[in-house]
Amino acid sequence: MRSDRPSWTGEHLWFLAIAYWVTGGVTAFIALYGLVYVAMGVMIAVSPNNDWVTEPGQAAPPDLFGWFLAGIGVAMVLLCAIVAALQVLTGFWIRKRRRRVLCMVVAGITCLGIPYGTLLGVLTFIVLGRSSVGRCFAPSGPGMEAAPPSATVVQAPASAPAYSLAPAPPRTPPSDDS
Repeated sequence: MRSDRPSWTGEHLWFLAIAYWVTGGVTAFIALYGLVYVAMGVMIAVSPNNDWVTEPGQAAPPDLFGWFLAGIGVAMVLLCAIVAALQVLTGFWIRKRRRRVLCMVVAGITCLGIPYGTLLGVLTFIVLGRSSVGRCFAPSGPGMEAAPPSATVVQAPASAPAYSLAPAPPRTPPSDDS
């Protein structure tokens, strides 16, 4: 990278944070769709006369079917609400540069939301996988302190030999001329 080009790390992280906030809001809105299943299931389970559910001459579905449908709706609402909360929190964590590994886990979950979630998840992996971004994130966990900047980047001294994968030249035994 050229030295006169500005670093885009901060802007990339800011755009990721905004994208996770928007995605969390959309996921929370989609969670409301599960309430339709809850309402249909409860109506089927508790209605005394199921004529509105069946055609004339057919048997009414059992009450268990209604409760099963309501249970699917509740599970959908809870799952989407948890994912939405994680996505919103990921936006805040990225903005504050905390919990990098957990942000990557949520990015993996977000990849299941095809196509936009997949794009966001992959871009998150690309951005958070950079070493410059890794240095921006503070370590998380109890008792973990941020390392000084000099300790996060290890540079080899200029006098260090360059290593290659080429085979080494054969060694000559030391001479006994002394």
